[in-house]
Amino acid sequence: MIETLTDTTSAAIFKRLAQLTEEAAIPASGRVLNLITVVAAETEVAPAIKLCSAASVEHPCRVIIVVNSPQALCHGLNASLHYGTEMGASDVIVLNPGGCAPESLDSLVIPLLIADTPVVCFWPFTAPAAPAEHPLGRLASRRITNSRRLETPFEFIRQLARNYAPGDTDLAWAAVTMWRGLLAALVDEAQVSHFDKVKIVGNPTHPAPYLLAKWIQLKLAVEAEFIPKDVKTLESVALISKGQVYELSRADDSAVAVLQRPGLAKTMVNLPRRQDHDSLMEDLRLLDEDILYKEVLALCL
Repeated sequence: MIETLTDTTSAAIFKRLAQLTEEAAIPASGRVLNLITVVAAETEVAPAIKLCSAASVEHPCRVIIVVNSPQALCHGLNASLHYGTEMGASDVIVLNPGGCAPESLDSLVIPLLIADTPVVCFWPFTAPAAPAEHPLGRLASRRITNSRRLETPFEFIRQLARNYAPGDTDLAWAAVTMWRGLLAALVDEAQVSHFDKVKIVGNPTHPAPYLLAKWIQLKLAVEAEFIPKDVKTLESVALISKGQVYELSRADDSAVAVLQRPGLAKTMVNLPRRQDHDSLMEDLRLLDEDILYKEVLALCL
């Protein structure tokens, strides 16, 4: 169910949401965090709701979507409240602050936050180069960007590296978590003291292979050779030591990868491609600083 409020206030929105929740007999407790989601246009609201709702299945939360558009046509604060059983254990508040100055956005959002509950700020499509300095980013202990949706992801990642603050992360980093886990296990099993070469085959415009290459450089002290290929993200990673090849590869449309090791039969391992909501769910599990992400970003400068 959706209810629209025009030319309203944060206090009136909070009061009406409480009334609607009570009328619908939906428990107001059980939400584990506040998820502030910032979009740049009304057209991004629906996909943002879909993405956040998918992630909130695992993390019941209050989702506050802020339309931070420099071309806003309305004046005053308009809002829509999404509630009811179709939203599960979460509720969604969409705020269109109209001509509100960007530096005042926090004053609109603060009254709507669930008290004594962690705050996460998420930019699903476009994001500031310094998330921690954004008025809404300053409210959050965790700030999540999505370089995969940007036209110049590598430049954006370098900007993130220059402006890093504890609590920052990016969905492209979570997208390679399973690759990192399998490769780490492969290295441990190989018991090789040093790898001479590393070759990565992947999409040259996608940030996930780029971050994976920097992680390998950090962990193995070997700069990876990147072989561009017209695939969605990653196709393979080969670790080479004294002519022996340890390789993890996945066909473009497969959820299963092939693990190859010298002297052993090929092994099939589960490696599904991660969508945005999968990466978001992972990032919402960790609300502390990701030191490893910080160290990988430093290599991007």
